[in-house]
Amino acid sequence: MEVLQPSSYPLRMPADLRNFLQEKADRLDRSLHWVIVNTLNDARKKESRTKAEER
Repeated sequence: MEVLQPSSYPLRMPADLRNFLQEKADRLDRSLHWVIVNTLNDARKKESRTKAEER
């Protein structure tokens, strides 16, 4: 099975389709970033509360 390099296969797409898909990927990337940040913040808050209760 041939593995295509990331820089080679998108060039075969029409430019408008490539731009549309890149926009979608960027939006998804930003959404996932905030999901991860919020999850980490929630975990830190829970950890702080747990430590405070142990004292």
